[in-house]
Amino acid sequence: MDIVQLHGDEDMNYINQLSFPVIKAVRPDQDFRLYKEVILLFDSLQGGSGQTFDWDSISPDKTVSKFFIAGGLTPENVAEAIQHFPNAFGVDVSSGVETAGKKDVVKIKSFIQKASLASSQQLFAEFLRITGKLNKFKISPYLMGSLAIEQLGNFFTNPDDIDIQLEKDDFENFSKLTVMMEDLGYQLIDLHEHKFEKGRFHVGFANVETIDSYANIDYHALQQNKQATKERYWFPNLEQSIKIYQTAIKDSWRAGKPKDQVILNKLIDYQKRNNNER
Repeated sequence: MDIVQLHGDEDMNYINQLSFPVIKAVRPDQDFRLYKEVILLFDSLQGGSGQTFDWDSISPDKTVSKFFIAGGLTPENVAEAIQHFPNAFGVDVSSGVETAGKKDVVKIKSFIQKASLASSQQLFAEFLRITGKLNKFKISPYLMGSLAIEQLGNFFTNPDDIDIQLEKDDFENFSKLTVMMEDLGYQLIDLHEHKFEKGRFHVGFANVETIDSYANIDYHALQQNKQATKERYWFPNLEQSIKIYQTAIKDSWRAGKPKDQVILNKLIDYQKRNNNER
């Protein structure tokens, strides 16, 4: 057993007797601050009823490191829930993806797609927030990874983190970078990998100048953001992204992640479609 999920009236005295990590379901009328170092699951008054609760009735603060949202979630409202709770670690669904009491594959796929899309939109909004902070210190970041791929076109890559690269001098001034991230509510969780965490947001930093030796790309050739945002950043174009992922699928450090091959296939297909339309 890896984790226990509790839905009763268990208090911290009971929870502290358990030797497993705990997810504790709490109702809107309960004081969630009574639960320390516990993953919370905010649910409706009657769990399993398929009914939503007033999302404005709770306001998880910084003392809640991880929490889930449950209670009446469906493919129709999951995106709104994620937007309302941008720091939620995840969502919980059961009856919302059922038809006549049985799990509905179509509803499940729709739920996952809409939740993932809303999640990636939140990730990108958070990236822009970080970028705005960096820009104030005259630092222009480079957006990489699957979140960058989604900016190229109609791609769906289901990103789960924010991959930011900086020029060498900015990257090596890591103490300054750490202070900036802490000002944004993040905490450093891995010094070796230069990773920060805030709720469900995970941000990693690296040196963009190594992309030349990694994928034979001059980082000066990466494209600048042309969207109507005030934030200034760069990211790879289509051809550069293909080169990066062609290298990634051979990279032993990435341990042959299947997602890399899936993204590479999408990029190549997109390139072929563009060539055929010319």
